[in-house]
Amino acid sequence: MKQEQINWFFDLDKTLYPSNNGLYQEGNRRINEFFKTNLNKTLKEVNKLRLYFMHKYGTSLLGSIKECNFDAKEFLDYVHIFPKEPFLKKEPALRYFLNTLPGKKYIFSNAPKSYINEILYHLGIDGIFSQIYGIESFKYIGKPNKSSYAQILRWTNSLPSKSVLIDDMKINCLSAEKFGLNSIWIDENLTYNSYYEDILFTTITSFLENQL
Repeated sequence: MKQEQINWFFDLDKTLYPSNNGLYQEGNRRINEFFKTNLNKTLKEVNKLRLYFMHKYGTSLLGSIKECNFDAKEFLDYVHIFPKEPFLKKEPALRYFLNTLPGKKYIFSNAPKSYINEILYHLGIDGIFSQIYGIESFKYIGKPNKSSYAQILRWTNSLPSKSVLIDDMKINCLSAEKFGLNSIWIDENLTYNSYYEDILFTTITSFLENQL
């Protein structure tokens, strides 16, 4: 009997690269800067507002669109357009590993597609993924909103039971599980010594051994 293939949905930030390389931190700093400048708020006030947006809307972006009338493209460009070379390098071991995973691989991220493509290029893993779904794909209503999971399953013709989300945010994994997807949580609070070998490689290999 032929076995149905697994579809892998990879997050990007702090999932396909280590959380401590400074890239995500730079993006986060730029989000704070954008809020401070455009709303004339202190950093403490910005953090409180962002936390409120995360709880109510799932992302700072969606909250800022709904309640601050921010332009989504202007916000995303400011946060994501900056030099990536200081933070990233080619990862041939990661490329080899992803190529060995059975089934199709997709990017499912709340980042814009141009940024995603840039990161994949600098990591040397461009061309591996069957399709890239950035925040624009979901009209800025991304994870953990349930609509984004329903859409990506439909677009990729994926069975939830044969799909796996790999993400650094627990809330995104919990939302995936509500749809019947399997999930692997890359815990950002862990200390990464050898990130790909100790965390991502081992976790996914263990999952495959149990499921396949």
